[in-house]
Amino acid sequence: MYPKVAIIILNWNGKQDSLKCLYSIRQLKYPNYEVIFVDNGSTDGSVSCISENFPDIEIIQNKTNLGFSEGNNVGMRYALKNGADYIFLLNNDTMVDSFVLDHLVAEGEKNAQIGILGPKMYHLELHPGYLYSIGGKINFREYVIESLACNNKDDGQYDHIREVDFIIGCGLLIKKKVIDEIGLLDPVYFSYFEDVDWCVRARAKGYKIIHVPEAKIWHSVAASTGGDRNPRWYYLMGRGSAVFVRKNASLCNLIKFICFIVAEFLWVVMKKILFGYKKPIFAKMRGLRDGLLLREVNTQNLEWK
Repeated sequence: MYPKVAIIILNWNGKQDSLKCLYSIRQLKYPNYEVIFVDNGSTDGSVSCISENFPDIEIIQNKTNLGFSEGNNVGMRYALKNGADYIFLLNNDTMVDSFVLDHLVAEGEKNAQIGILGPKMYHLELHPGYLYSIGGKINFREYVIESLACNNKDDGQYDHIREVDFIIGCGLLIKKKVIDEIGLLDPVYFSYFEDVDWCVRARAKGYKIIHVPEAKIWHSVAASTGGDRNPRWYYLMGRGSAVFVRKNASLCNLIKFICFIVAEFLWVVMKKILFGYKKPIFAKMRGLRDGLLLREVNTQNLEWK
């Protein structure tokens, strides 16, 4: 008996990425899954293109860009009502190995205390054979988190099951029973750090977060936000990190975070202004401010370029 897996693909003006992702999903060997494609108010013809090429998948259209958190929540609500045992959040800028679900579900079924699982994630385009993430740890420094094995060449040194603090949401498998206990993604984040927050909440309930090296995906990093050094990416990362710290940090860790941010500001601002990166660093500072004040993301006023 194979548990039912609902794969949630969230799209915002990423038609070409979504097509490649969905074609790779067609190669999955796992026998019991459904695909739920959630569109976040795209204007690039994504919905008509996907419905024409993949008439067998469920398509949900949001009228506006609800962000990563609430956009995925819309898909998960539908999936849970339709009998999903597992939810697999998968970025539309990824491609999957044909056995990724087999390995993740098999490991999840071994232990009731395993709540969230993640595959080995590789860079899709920039560094073939180089890793993007095998999960991460929380340190409350200037970036709050550290993605383990990021940019390291995969020579087999990470080929063992390991427990981690969090799994990145571009490829995250979670059990239904965990969602029943901890709820869906927190929409206050809009984008970035909602996955880390989810894992923190799962760990608080006694669940383990596990990296499964046999399971593999490839990720085009930050495609939906234009890549790093893009003001949109810096803003959302800054805002997400500040919201996460506000929600989860002890007083000691809050002070630690602020000290690292001040040090980063003094060093990075000088460096980046000298080399012409004013917009990105100032976007991050605006994000930090808005996150600490819990200001909503205004997609109309945000500088996206």
